[in-house]
Amino acid sequence: MDFPVSLDPSLETPIYRQLSNAMRTAITSGRLKPGDLLPSTPEMSKMLGLARATVVRSYDDLEGQGFIETVSGKGTFVSRRLPAHVLQSKLPDFPAGAVNLEPPTALLSEYAQTLIRVPFVRSTSADRPELNYGSAPLDQLPLRQWRELLIAHSRSASADTYSYVTEPFGHRPLREAIAYYLARSKAVRCSPEQVIIFPGSQHPLYHVAQILLDKGDRVVIENPGYVGARENFMARGAQMFPIDVDENGIRVEDLKRSDITCKFVYVAPTYHDPTGAAMSLERRKQLLEWAQHKGSLVVEDAFDSDYRYFGQPLPSLQSLDENGNVLYIYSMWKTLYPLSAVGVLVVPHRLISLFERVKLLAERQLPALEHLALTDFITEGHLERHMKRVRAVYAKRRQTLIHVLSLQFRSSVKVPKQSAALHLMLRLKCDLPAEQIMARARVANLPLVSTELYYAENPRPDEFLVAFASLNDDEIEGNVAAWARSLGYTGND
Repeated sequence: MDFPVSLDPSLETPIYRQLSNAMRTAITSGRLKPGDLLPSTPEMSKMLGLARATVVRSYDDLEGQGFIETVSGKGTFVSRRLPAHVLQSKLPDFPAGAVNLEPPTALLSEYAQTLIRVPFVRSTSADRPELNYGSAPLDQLPLRQWRELLIAHSRSASADTYSYVTEPFGHRPLREAIAYYLARSKAVRCSPEQVIIFPGSQHPLYHVAQILLDKGDRVVIENPGYVGARENFMARGAQMFPIDVDENGIRVEDLKRSDITCKFVYVAPTYHDPTGAAMSLERRKQLLEWAQHKGSLVVEDAFDSDYRYFGQPLPSLQSLDENGNVLYIYSMWKTLYPLSAVGVLVVPHRLISLFERVKLLAERQLPALEHLALTDFITEGHLERHMKRVRAVYAKRRQTLIHVLSLQFRSSVKVPKQSAALHLMLRLKCDLPAEQIMARARVANLPLVSTELYYAENPRPDEFLVAFASLNDDEIEGNVAAWARSLGYTGND
């Protein structure tokens, strides 16, 4: 451990006392914590350029005051027996007014200045602990298989295994595995050359916005829709044009009537966040025709597409596109986080070279061990077996939640038929304000949030999301019943 400290031989205070005072201050301020191992006296004397006798005298001084303790054969430690009133829980804050917290606007780029003005709301499922951050519950993750793959690659890797600098889009075998997986499970048509791997689920959106948008550009978004996308686009200075969503997805007729020209349309056609609506095949074809006619691109986000519990899976927009107008986004967040949060972007052939240049500038070093393990996890069939297993678990929990809601609230609750994924959308007839409804859900240990901030305009105050995937049947029944009682519902309404 290094221990930077200022010692001034010109002062009247002896050097040994300056050192012991500095170490005592480090302990009481929280810089050094109880139980921390300190450098030995020879190490400290060499580190600070002091005589060992000086350091020994400082340590003796501190030990005599009870701040440090020596354990025979192990070393010298910050004392674990210091009274609580001596210790601060954190390093001291700056005094009020000592630091100017306003960003230096004149020194910032236009992008940074725009970013300051964007009203970040942090309201998406990935930001909410009540919704388990939008991810699958830990007890359902394939921990054993993932651990075995990581260990196997750690043991067998040679020194050059982790060098992917020449592959800015990610480990080639992983891109091949993902291309085949997306083809099988999502009907995506792509070659490995079109597949770009990112370390996280938000990276694809950020790169799309960075490459395609300038200040003042127009973007069509769904209303309601994924807040993280809206914030990314607004941060580039783009103008948002919200189009309403119904049970068949974005209302393309409204889009046609608006006669808007835009850079791209952002949609989540397989599972719309937050309503769960799946865009009909007819709407998909209409949207692609409109985009081709207008010279616009389509950004298809399949972020939440893995958990569908009914109906025939529809082909992706990307698979229906004959003109190279669709960018397809996918992520492992919903299936494997925190084991992996890899984000995937599939780009048309005409954009490959451009994205490659940006990727080389922004991200050359990649998490090689994770890429190796994820490659085997997909190619050996673990991912699809995992998905088959957990879909059955979540489908049962979802059905239990719908059944219990209908028993407790009767006609006062409405659940859209298509609501899927890891949370359920509901509309509740209740005279209480949304804040009180959510507060009573928290008391009942029911993970529930409002959809209000998903809306770019005209939010619904009666609309909520309930995360069901992390609750077992008994918890669903008990927690929903407790919540209903706290709202004055008896099951007979």
